This record gives sequence, structure tokens and C-alpha cells, in this order.
Amino acid sequence: MISPEDYKFVSDELANARNDAGRAFGRLIDMQTNLTNSEVNNDDIEKRALAEVIDQTYLLAVTKYYQPNLHMLNIITELQNHVVHHHGDVNDFLSSNGILVLQDFADLSILAGFNIDITNIE
Repeated sequence: MISPEDYKFVSDELANARNDAGRAFGRLIDMQTNLTNSEVNNDDIEKRALAEVIDQTYLLAVTKYYQPNLHMLNIITELQNHVVHHHGDVNDFLSSNGILVLQDFADLSILAGFNIDITNIE
């Protein structure tokens, strides 16, 4: 049976993983913007090649790491099913143990089929 401390740790780690990915994508966008605004001619072959690699990396990373994927949703589903099986309602478990989850985890949890009440979100 999962402890409230372990639940909080797992939910925070999942939310932070998604959040970290979002920050990384922001850096790729900044890099692309700086490259576009640079004084190097837009017809320069190396500039175009670098811009293309940045675009490809961004699209791959968003698809693989930022958008909720089946593996992440399966983890959340199993976590929430465990809580339901051992404790009953997820929101009752959270509120009775004083657990506030991060918004990103609450959003992912909804996608996995488990609504988290706003009173249980930081």
C-alpha cells in the first residue's frame, strides 16, 4: 500500500518531468529565434541546416516527452487504481492525508481518467 509521502513524491516527479521538458522546448525555440534573427544570411547552407535540425529536434521531443504518452498515463492510471483499491476515492485519499498535487499532475491524471478536485491542487 502506497504511503502519502510516496504518492506525493511520485506525483511530483511525474509533473516535474513534464515541466522540465517544457522548459527545454522553450530553450529550443529561443535558439531558433536567435538563429533566425542573426546576421547570417538566411540562404546560408549551414544556417538552414542548423535551423532544420533544431526544428526536427523540437518536434521529436514534443511528441516523445512533452505530450502525454501512453507510458506516462499508464503509470498514473496504475497509481490511481492502487489508491482506489486500497483507500477508496483518490480525492478523499489526498484530502485526508493533506496531499496537494501539482497542476501538471492533475492535468495528466484527468487524461488518465481520474479527476482531481481543485482543493487538492497546489
